[in-house]
Amino acid sequence: STSPTSSVTSTWTALLASSRPEIMQRVLAEVDEVVGGEAVTFDMVQKLELMHNCMKEALRMHPPLIMLMRKAMKDVPIESKEGKKWTIPKGDIVIT
Repeated sequence: STSPTSSVTSTWTALLASSRPEIMQRVLAEVDEVVGGEAVTFDMVQKLELMHNCMKEALRMHPPLIMLMRKAMKDVPIESKEGKKWTIPKGDIVIT
């Protein structure tokens, strides 16, 4: 099954690539060269460098998540630009 974030990323990638015909032609040529009508494998996907770059650009321009949560796996010392210091304790959740 596909997650909503994968669907959104795929949609933005296709939309952005199709808005630049020269990029879309290069992506399609890359897919033809790498996949060549065969069943797609993980190794093939890893070789799609231009497609990967297009997806990274789509993610940069249109991130699917506006908020991220991370759990500190160890104590994390932090220092602000002003020199204030504190520690995010192991196990705490950080929201960005």
